[in-house]
Amino acid sequence: DSPAVATAAVDPRPGEAIYSEGFNVGHRGFTDNAVEPQFPFGYGLSYTSFVYSEFRTELLSGVDCETRATASVQLRNSGTRAGAEVPQ
Repeated sequence: DSPAVATAAVDPRPGEAIYSEGFNVGHRGFTDNAVEPQFPFGYGLSYTSFVYSEFRTELLSGVDCETRATASVQLRNSGTRAGAEVPQ
């Protein structure tokens, strides 16, 4: 949840609200007030777990004397719920 940083409790006119933080709502409010998120975007929270195994790398001969490599890994959902994982 991204609450407003500071809100005025007084309605100057019926149906109107004043937000004294201006544009500093949500991520802008966190940035302006130097608030560190508990879990940054992309942290990878999930309702299941995964097991990585059989990690392999291989060097390949490339064109024009370039060295290239490939990497592979076996990935298994070891949890009780469906989920998706992107190995990085």
